[in-house]
Amino acid sequence: LTLATKSGLGASAIISTPFAVFNAFQIPISVTTFCTYALMTLLQIFIKRKNFSWRDLLQLPLSLIFSSLLGWFSGLFSLQLTQLWQNVILMLIAIVLIGMGAAMMVDMRIVPQAPEGLAQAISEAMNWDLGLAKNLLDLCCVVMALLIDLLFSKKIISVGVGTIMAMLLVGRVIFVFNRYCKIPMCRLAGFVDANV
Repeated sequence: LTLATKSGLGASAIISTPFAVFNAFQIPISVTTFCTYALMTLLQIFIKRKNFSWRDLLQLPLSLIFSSLLGWFSGLFSLQLTQLWQNVILMLIAIVLIGMGAAMMVDMRIVPQAPEGLAQAISEAMNWDLGLAKNLLDLCCVVMALLIDLLFSKKIISVGVGTIMAMLLVGRVIFVFNRYCKIPMCRLAGFVDANV
């Protein structure tokens, strides 16, 4: 996510909403990210209903750690890219890493970050593949960011070309990754039901 932001082409789709809130109200990005992730965790209760487990609530402390690390990593990297093609390549690398990371987190059945957990809940509720659910979630985040930008900042700040690229491509990376890597990876991890 930090690489996506550092590309200069816009924040990733998931981060676009907290970034819009940050721009509108000057609330620290780590706080807006945590609040967004907490809301995504709570939305899972309504989607999963009786299938929601207390284990899913572990996404809240994970979100707190993640949002803190996001600010730290952002300060750690200082890239000075001067050519548009360099920015596009960095954004594409970020998209691939985001998609692969999201897929691995869900496939390995560890506590996912809230966006991946919400995408997984949507996927299971609608009987869609995870990649399509992620595309839908990313679209919702980008629309929310645009609305917040236009209502409070009166101009589009939080959504750039890279944000649109991430919205369209992260879910597709998850789909391709799962198609070719999920079953072998789950078998290597020793899951008994690795054929699903």
